[in-house]
Amino acid sequence: MTLLTSAIKTLNDVIRESSYPTGSSITARALGVEEALGDPSPYKDFALQRGVEKLMDVEIDGHHGQSFTSSPSNWVGTLSDVLTMDPDDDRSRALIIGTVNALSSALGICGHTVHCKDSEPDSCGSEIADLIEEKLTPDGILGIVGYQPAMLRNASEKLGPRRMRIVDLNPANIGQVRYGVEVWNGDEDMERMADQVDLCLVTGSTLVNDTIDSIVEIYERRDKEIIFFGTTISGTGALLGLNHLCPRSC
Repeated sequence: MTLLTSAIKTLNDVIRESSYPTGSSITARALGVEEALGDPSPYKDFALQRGVEKLMDVEIDGHHGQSFTSSPSNWVGTLSDVLTMDPDDDRSRALIIGTVNALSSALGICGHTVHCKDSEPDSCGSEIADLIEEKLTPDGILGIVGYQPAMLRNASEKLGPRRMRIVDLNPANIGQVRYGVEVWNGDEDMERMADQVDLCLVTGSTLVNDTIDSIVEIYERRDKEIIFFGTTISGTGALLGLNHLCPRSC
């Protein structure tokens, strides 16, 4: 069973126990860059800004949940409709994950389901860098799965580029040096990075692009810690008890 299907099963159990109405209306839409991110200056290369991904917002009973995806959709239906969708389809998976987040918020299972904006991504990156520095030994190496400029910049400044590794799937980033750190290929270099790092931050977007389970297996095999970041995995993280950081989201 995948992490996502495990989260859906757990959420279904909560729905039954709480008698939450499965006929509740759900509205989903893809947000524009400014609406989703505001002005995160000085950063200009978030995936949203480059058009590589969209932030999809799902609303149920006044609660919002979001998911980053390259297959966004505008959609209206019911909770029951979503819970019977095929999670193997990219577009459906993004909608399901946004719904898991929105419903987890509505049920009081978690917060941190709406992305931060403007100067907050930089503040988030700084806070996470401080937390990671406390967890690592003085020579410990941090890995990051997924290029997030504010996080990489702050971590690189705090730890030094020598103690950083990063992989990404975007060809525009692979092979480039960002904040002193070369971006490796997420398809080819994941195990190479896992061999070298002591701790890894993993974007919640891996839940949407269906790479999360293989990444978890790689790090579990090496008995190395993973911490997920971002709003996309907030609901799943809370339902499954995963390590998760997203300090500036709401």
